Amino acid sequence: MATSTENNSEYSANDCRDQDLKAKIPALPEGKIKHFFVSYTSLDRERVHSVIEDVEKRFGLQCVFDERDFQGGKDITVNIREGMMSSLKVLLFLTPNFLESGWCKYETDAAFINSMGCGYSCIVPVLLEECEIPPTLVALTYIDATIPGLDVPAKIAASLLRPATDDGLFSLNIRAFNKQYENGYCFIIPAVRDNLISVVRPAKYRFLIDDNIIEKLKENKVEVPEKLLKSTVDIVNKDSIVCSYDYLYRRKNFAWTFFLLPLLALIIAVYEAAWVFGTATRGREIKLSQLGILYTIITGFICLFIFIQIMICFLPICCHRKQRDFSLQSKLWRKVGKECIENNVLLLFTGRRNKKPSLLVMRYNIARCKEYFVGIIKSRNITPTDQTLTPESYADMLIERHLEQSLHFLADDFDFLPDAPYNRHNVKKGKMCICQQLEQDL
Repeated sequence: MATSTENNSEYSANDCRDQDLKAKIPALPEGKIKHFFVSYTSLDRERVHSVIEDVEKRFGLQCVFDERDFQGGKDITVNIREGMMSSLKVLLFLTPNFLESGWCKYETDAAFINSMGCGYSCIVPVLLEECEIPPTLVALTYIDATIPGLDVPAKIAASLLRPATDDGLFSLNIRAFNKQYENGYCFIIPAVRDNLISVVRPAKYRFLIDDNIIEKLKENKVEVPEKLLKSTVDIVNKDSIVCSYDYLYRRKNFAWTFFLLPLLALIIAVYEAAWVFGTATRGREIKLSQLGILYTIITGFICLFIFIQIMICFLPICCHRKQRDFSLQSKLWRKVGKECIENNVLLLFTGRRNKKPSLLVMRYNIARCKEYFVGIIKSRNITPTDQTLTPESYADMLIERHLEQSLHFLADDFDFLPDAPYNRHNVKKGKMCICQQLEQDL
């Protein structure tokens, strides 16, 4: 009897604690209709379902659970995206099975990207079984469900006590980590300029690849085969643009400066000649035909002078550097583009950074976009014109063509690429990834 009383007291105490915790949980902010999005692997379904059932019943919280809440017939990535966007937090139930699941990795990346977009941490890791913590989550405090007797549902509910917007932005190291691993992150190799001062030829630029550059690439997690990098540098160094990069720019300024001085002198000379002519002919009758011939000669001389000077000034502009940049980018892509795609890296030449030639070694996980795009082709039963192409080879062809057309946008720091309605594959500045852009054209 005493035992029954003690048990009732214990249940009553637990119930009071649950009610107190439930009362402290703030209301959902505008735009959120669920408290948690649940990410787990199907191999852990029973354990996760038990925890989520307790969370919902004991604390009156609402969760997005795939088996129950995902809409049938809809693209699974859309269900995931909509579920996360409508939820305040994302629960990641970590186990060895979770780490091996491709979908769980996708949901982890999506949750992290969503957090960066919101400006606050919306991830709640729950260690359901001993395993290695993913690198993107090492800075977050996890709920250790492996501790015997720990009230995991209460811990999960308590993660809502502080409004998400009060968490503040991620720390600098987390933001730097995300930036370093986003598509479009690049390491810039500047060109070296010789100090030769000569009227015979302009100063020459060249790119040098040494152990220091290779080490810095490794430090920045930009993986590129050394052989591919060196062959790219050889192609660029042999191009005429790096031999005379700032020559036309300097000559253009020189030509315009010295165009103004002779033009000013000509105007003064014409004015002086008109004054002398007027003084010499004062009081004399001058035939209009004589004046006409004189004015025609002077006007013709002035027009010829201006035409020659303008041609001199516009000659460097006709060979403008921007078009030469594009030309070298295209040439480079034709020779090493396929290797770049195979190695998930983009090698781009640009000169519009500080008006000096630079080589961008850009990290871009093209394989993930290809995998997703192949899925789109298969799901929509898209048949290429060339019947011999498989979905994979068709995707390769479209991706290679798209990248070739987008090189100058990528070299211009992504400014003119379309904004992404949502982050599918974490791209710099929130721009559309390759498969999103290609999907629009299908």
